[in-house]
Amino acid sequence: MMILSAAALLTTACSSDEMQQQTAQTGNGWSEYITVEAGTPGGADASAQGSRRVAVNPTETKKSQWEDGDQLTIWTGDIQSGNLSEHGFRLISGAGTGTGKFSGRLNSQSEPTSSTPLYAVIDNENDAIEVDGNNVTANLATQVGATAASAFDYELFYATSTYATRNFTFTHKMSLIKWTIQVNGASNGDKCDIVLRGTGLKNSATLDPATGNLTVGSEDGTITLKDVILTDAASTVLYVVLPPGIVSSGIKAKLTMTSGDKQGQIAIGNLGDGNAITLAENKYYTAGPNEFTLRDDVVDLGLPSGTLWAKMNVGASKPEDYGLFFAWGETTGYGSDTSDGRSFDWAGYTTAYGTYNSSASPNYGFTKYNNSGDSGTYTVLQPEDDAATFNWGSAWKMPTHAQWQELVSQYPYSSSSRTKRCCWTSSYNSTGVAGLAFYDASDNILLFLPAAGYRYGTSLSGQGSSGRYWSSELGSDNPVGAWRLRFDDSGVKADNISNRSGGQSVRPVLVQ
Repeated sequence: MMILSAAALLTTACSSDEMQQQTAQTGNGWSEYITVEAGTPGGADASAQGSRRVAVNPTETKKSQWEDGDQLTIWTGDIQSGNLSEHGFRLISGAGTGTGKFSGRLNSQSEPTSSTPLYAVIDNENDAIEVDGNNVTANLATQVGATAASAFDYELFYATSTYATRNFTFTHKMSLIKWTIQVNGASNGDKCDIVLRGTGLKNSATLDPATGNLTVGSEDGTITLKDVILTDAASTVLYVVLPPGIVSSGIKAKLTMTSGDKQGQIAIGNLGDGNAITLAENKYYTAGPNEFTLRDDVVDLGLPSGTLWAKMNVGASKPEDYGLFFAWGETTGYGSDTSDGRSFDWAGYTTAYGTYNSSASPNYGFTKYNNSGDSGTYTVLQPEDDAATFNWGSAWKMPTHAQWQELVSQYPYSSSSRTKRCCWTSSYNSTGVAGLAFYDASDNILLFLPAAGYRYGTSLSGQGSSGRYWSSELGSDNPVGAWRLRFDDSGVKADNISNRSGGQSVRPVLVQ
């Protein structure tokens, strides 16, 4: 249930004498002060998926009510001429009930007949719902507070009547979701932002009052629940207004703490559990509880994909540690000491999925991972063969080729300061460890990849001067090689293929 904040009045109410003096003006069309009746939307409970007004009768929870300060905007039947009411229709009686009376001045090119249609929207004077000419636009991109009271600012309520009856009963053209979240690691009173994204999720809609048709935005967008206060970190209820449509694969939610002792930490949730969500007009849904777990082991670089990168390599205990070396598809890692007896070549390639055979083209002897066109094979590592998943758990995986490409395209190699970029550094945070640093526009290092070098055969090479990091995907030519990131003090390449038997670093990403 939600509580409506009273909107400020634009003008003071006119007296009955003023209304009589300004009735049925002539000359430049028709204008008259009129009174209308309006019933609040809803009355159905959430389980019936009915519409619901945001102010709630405290004694009859299935009924809703008007509050002082509520306003309407009303059009006459010749709406295509752009004839809006000159002023908002203000509530003059009925506060605290389900039926209110509103008074205001209605304009028209000519005096309406008894059957002339009237169109109305609830006007709370918030910029989220804008009346512009003959259209009403809802901007849902930033929903401040995400509370019961603030949700009304983003709901587009609509009703029709005639000049004779002047009686409106509103429904809302959006979908409303009552969403319960649990934030593990946060405290009551902490503040956060939550960004929602998903294929098919729109953040704007336009209503044509003359037809009641709603057109949602054409481009996918994000919706931010801004400055959410965790009233109860174990069970905080949020209200999200979304435009109707189908969001495939659910809605991904990224939570970022902005206050409290967990500031800057990040959590990931999924509204819909990865399944398609169908959002209908004038519907009220419940969702959750969805669980977030705050973590300080990932870096949010603001990438379009939302990918979150681990702060350190598999086998490392801090960002500047080199970590372990893995052959592609193997889950046992080895350190920098080559006396461990591991030979990173085809003779030592211990994967159980075939043995390299140079004459066995196009498969080269590989039975599980190949891209030769044979059926029943994979080109991307499965969890049981993913070094990140195997060593760190199911929340992690090795990055795809596309994720490495996105990283270096969003943070291109450059020595210019005050830009988002990556650049070689000879001493990360004065540790003396060289590698590739990713900077924000204020020259803060967000992510660091140490130049761990690589192992091939029984040798260690390039430590301190180059880095080689696996992706989870086979290269494009044949199953012998896999995509990787390669860098040194002269630049970085994400489009590089390497022999899969070599020992290279693994930097995980969070599974989303």
